[in-house]
Amino acid sequence: NIGGVQNSKSDKQVNHKGIGVGFGNVKDSDKQNGAVYFQQFDERWASHPYGSSTVQRSGCGPTSMAMLIDSVTNNSVTPDETADWSTNNGGYISGAGTSWDYFAKQGKVYGINMEETTDYDGTLLPALQDNRPAILSGQGSRPFSSGGHLVFAVNADKDGNVRINNPGYRDQPLTVSMTDLKNAGMMHAWISDKKLDGSKASGSSDSNSSSHILSSNKSAESKPSLYEFFSTLG
Repeated sequence: NIGGVQNSKSDKQVNHKGIGVGFGNVKDSDKQNGAVYFQQFDERWASHPYGSSTVQRSGCGPTSMAMLIDSVTNNSVTPDETADWSTNNGGYISGAGTSWDYFAKQGKVYGINMEETTDYDGTLLPALQDNRPAILSGQGSRPFSSGGHLVFAVNADKDGNVRINNPGYRDQPLTVSMTDLKNAGMMHAWISDKKLDGSKASGSSDSNSSSHILSSNKSAESKPSLYEFFSTLG
């Protein structure tokens, strides 16, 4: 299995760049679609623990988030670091995957406000066209999986085609229409308020963050939300 996707009991949810500023010291092979590109099975962190699993098996969420952070900030962040933060701050649910509340919490560490939405055409697409990247969750067919998967959406063109950096598959680069993403089983999205050039979106305020350093201390806010999780790759 590759990823962790949240399965909600709520009737409101389905069952189940221009060049970025944050390339830091990443290799040339770590760049794709004008943004940072990391793969879960990269030997640098594939076997790194993610909760009771590994980055390769269940780390699509932290790997996607590492791509987003490194692409919109001046911080050089890798999947093993975000996996550790997720594990230590309630983002990983044992035997299941990544909590949906992980992305907002991790973003705040780096001054990024992550807007959660299921309004794909009215909110997600305009944001991507404004070079505000996002994390997408889905269950179904590629770029997702039958068991659930998370990917990094870099941006979108004027015709609504979304550039995807997929941490779990080698069929890159990938551009998918918003219609095809919905048909593939997209369930949720988290949008960065920072653009690929590092600037804030109009009307966005800075996150109240005291540090850009990953913390291993578990906070009172790190309790998992009341959802089921699963991460089996079909």
